[in-house]
Amino acid sequence: TQDSLDSSRVAPARLGLPFGKCRGLDEEDEFFDCAETDADLCRLRSDISIASTPSTRIPESYGGISFNSGWHQTSSPCLEEVGDPTEIANAMALLGRTRRSFSERNPQASPEGPEMDWANMATARRLWRACEGNVRRADKAFLQAMEIRLRDRVLYTTLRFQKCCDMRIIGYDQEKRPVVYFC
Repeated sequence: TQDSLDSSRVAPARLGLPFGKCRGLDEEDEFFDCAETDADLCRLRSDISIASTPSTRIPESYGGISFNSGWHQTSSPCLEEVGDPTEIANAMALLGRTRRSFSERNPQASPEGPEMDWANMATARRLWRACEGNVRRADKAFLQAMEIRLRDRVLYTTLRFQKCCDMRIIGYDQEKRPVVYFC
């Protein structure tokens, strides 16, 4: 009957939980949406509020985002232009130095190879921020990453996956070893 149908659809407010709250959370807990798409990230970085803008990401099962290859897809040009001009200049210099060094050390690698595709401005900016502006460490880490991608080219070019985790260097411990965050 209608009453039994209504009772099976109990809204969170009827259970004593206000919308947006979960059991066991303190009143001080505050959650923020993360940027899920390049467009969301562009809006965040250009100081345009996205609080009233719903996420534009559509699950792959509904015909949305699809990952056709394991290669890092080039980010939106908007992401490369927005930000601190000094950071952008440093990342551009890092990218140029790394590509030059990589070409000199690996003459067998093609200038149009997948390693060069991966080594783009977005990757350089991420690495520059991860190395906290340390030029020597950034140069070494970027070059090493490109050489690993060259060494394992078959693996990286045949990967077919949907990204469902994240791993980043978030700092360094007292012995200067990288501290890695992953989820």
